[in-house]
Amino acid sequence: MGKQDYLRHPEGSIYSSGYGIIPKAVMQNQDLSIEAKAIYAYLCSFMGAGDTAFPSVRKICYDLGINVKRYYRHIDKLIELGFIAKKRTYYKASGKWANNTYCINYEVASIEEEKQTYNA
Repeated sequence: MGKQDYLRHPEGSIYSSGYGIIPKAVMQNQDLSIEAKAIYAYLCSFMGAGDTAFPSVRKICYDLGINVKRYYRHIDKLIELGFIAKKRTYYKASGKWANNTYCINYEVASIEEEKQTYNA
């Protein structure tokens, strides 16, 4: 089995519906709970090679088996520490909120800037 065989993800494999990359710095952070790390990993799985994702809070809670209160407690910690930023979009035409857009902060220097952009 060559290197290219490892990069292919055949239909039905655990990778066939998508995947993302999770940095060790987040997983090893002692200020984050297991729930916060699970939410972070979940969001990364939706981002793939990008840096944004927009699953609904309902979907996140359902897939992780947690309630909304628990979700907000742990997502707020991720935001507070600057690992992710969250942006809400309101559509005036329909009078409805869109799903949140989550952005992963990859560089420590950009964390404050991203927080101002996404959490305003």
